[in-house]
Amino acid sequence: MQVEEIKCKTALNPLKSKFLPFDWDLNIYRGCSHSCVYCFARYTHEYLGHTGAKDFDKIIKVKINIPEVLEKQLNKMKRKGGGALHRPVPSGTGHRMVQGVISIGGISDLYQPLEKKYQLTRKCLEVIANKGCDISICTKSSLILRDLDLLKKINKNNFCAIAFTITTLDQKIADKIEPFASKVKDRIVAMREIKKSGIPVGLHLMPVMPGLTDREKDLRKLLKLAKGIGVNYVIYGNLGVRACVKKILFPFIQEEFPELSGLYRRLYGYPAPFGAGRRPRDSKVRQELNQRREFLKNLVGEYKFPSLKFPGTMRRRAQPRTRNDEKNKKTPQLRLRF
Repeated sequence: MQVEEIKCKTALNPLKSKFLPFDWDLNIYRGCSHSCVYCFARYTHEYLGHTGAKDFDKIIKVKINIPEVLEKQLNKMKRKGGGALHRPVPSGTGHRMVQGVISIGGISDLYQPLEKKYQLTRKCLEVIANKGCDISICTKSSLILRDLDLLKKINKNNFCAIAFTITTLDQKIADKIEPFASKVKDRIVAMREIKKSGIPVGLHLMPVMPGLTDREKDLRKLLKLAKGIGVNYVIYGNLGVRACVKKILFPFIQEEFPELSGLYRRLYGYPAPFGAGRRPRDSKVRQELNQRREFLKNLVGEYKFPSLKFPGTMRRRAQPRTRNDEKNKKTPQLRLRF
């Protein structure tokens, strides 16, 4: 593995997707040494001039100055009581600012093995704790327990949610599809500890992989475990395969699970990259993928997990002004975007 120490110009980047309950993205590392074969984020390395398929877990870029840059960026932002961050919105919407949550580790795990050496995540959390910001973290690492003191401090005065990605309880399968992530049992222990500390925890049940982690019996066992822990929310999703992921996933399936090779090529072997706004051309394949989504939705729904309200989900976007609005000088009606 090649490690490159770099300096960044900005720490927080605005998120524009209406499907995400976050407004800001903070990635302390570029690339991830967990080497998950299904990782959707591999394509982001292509923006850096590398190949998403092979280099994402082989060339890791470490933003060695990110704590200082984060502090400077936060100092420049306008903040209201409680530390809610605000950013400008396009003119003509009727609102100058919208509040949001910082998502940490959405692309590269903030607690991947290199964090033990660099401790950049902890330094960033110290800045966030002092500034008073709302955050959401997603990880596959039990190293997060090292920073439990800071997470408690953040949660005391602001919004803080910690989610663990657990795709299966079968460690043999986990060792193959996510070889360098923390052991499943260690993630479960960390989830319990964080929940006991009073911080909201979530389960990211994604991606569900056909033939490997989609057995109903295994999924129910995992959901029952999450229910027993008292998770505050569950986010689930089936496998989505971009073009660069196919270059890793297909050879992996052929080598480790050859009996599933035909299934994966049938479901994901079409030219259009799944997850890029396109659909498979075969109507039967589309129907099967829809059935898989519906099955997962109904299964998770049976357990009636609570839903955690993210402050960022209440982002407002005004409807376009009409001539009558201008004539009567009325404020346009607002609608909530989730």
